[in-house]
Order: sequence, then C-alpha cells, then structure tokens
Amino acid sequence: MEAVAKNMGVSMDTSFLSGANATFIAEMHRAWADNPANVDSHWADWFSSLGALSNDIESVPGWGSGPSKIVGANDPEASIKAVAKGIAGDRDLMAGDVRSATLDSLRAIMLIRAYRIRGHLLAKLDPLDLAEKEIHPELDPATYGFSEDDFDRPIFINYVLGLEIATLNEILDVLKKTYCSTIGVEFMHIQDPNQKAWIQERIEAYW
Repeated sequence: MEAVAKNMGVSMDTSFLSGANATFIAEMHRAWADNPANVDSHWADWFSSLGALSNDIESVPGWGSGPSKIVGANDPEASIKAVAKGIAGDRDLMAGDVRSATLDSLRAIMLIRAYRIRGHLLAKLDPLDLAEKEIHPELDPATYGFSEDDFDRPIFINYVLGLEIATLNEILDVLKKTYCSTIGVEFMHIQDPNQKAWIQERIEAYW
C-alpha cells in the first residue's frame, strides 16, 4: 500500500479514508484494536503500519466515536469474504483470496477519492472539444495496481457511490458520469466536513 501511495505522490495516512466508507474502516479498526487476530492479516498489517496514526483514526472528523454500524452489512469482513469466495469459485477459500479482495476494496476507495479531488480535470468543458486531455496519474486505475484483467472483478466498496459491490468498470462509469461530464466539481478542499458531505451526497445521489 505504501508503494501505491508513493506512486500517487501522497503520504500514506488516513486522509483517503473519509466519507461514506468511514464507519466500515472504523469498525475494522475497533476489531483490530481489541485483538489483531480479529481481522484478516492484511488489515492487521495495514493498521500496524500506520503507527501513531492508528491511535487517532476514530478521532478524525467524520469517523465518529460511537458504536455505529455500517448500513446494509452487519459484518464488513464477512462481506469481503463473500466477494473473495465468489472469486475463488468452487475451490476452497484461501487467505490470499481474502487479502486480494481487501486490497481491491482499499484501492477502489483510493481511486474513488482521487476522482472526487481530480475528476474535474477530465470534465468536458470545451464545447468544441479542441483541447486534448491527458489522464491524470491519480485517475488511472493502473496507479493503484489494477490491470485490464481486473475491470470485471466484483469489489466490495460498502455503499460508497451507493453500491455495495461493483466491478471496476461500474465504478469508473459512475465516477466519470459524476465528475467528468459537462460540469466540473471541486469540493474536497472544503474544511467543514458537514458541508463537504452535503455536497458530495447530492452530487453522487444523481446516479
């Protein structure tokens, strides 16, 4: 994960874990804090890699400190395992399948956040379509480790964009319609988390 973050030119912190997926990550963090064995080894390694930041996760604005539950899923890890099982097919589910599905979820969330920040760079604001746009690295799925073979694989995203599970193709379709159409939207710089959430909900609710 650190390599992915460095490729994007950003530090590996909790900033990309804001918004609709906050409760999902917070629940996983609580389970890990109680006992690292409660979560998949990748989650345990990832929370450990945050160091001191891990202790502050639930105090980040928007995370909340109460025992809230994510909507539509009683057990986020069970949902990830269900996705992993679908990928595994008839063979027995292995730890690597869960780890791969977990990585897919984290990478997809990072990609979604990138479109919320940079999607306006690909907005169709030139009526004559004379300006040729180059895709920003942060908007390229390859930056997050996705290849062409991954575009039709189901990914658990915990109702981010209103979808519990979606393929990368479906995620990109919603993101491009939302943030790269004929209207450019910039709002992630807003400091007030309630104002930012209000705008985000109304932008993404359209789809």
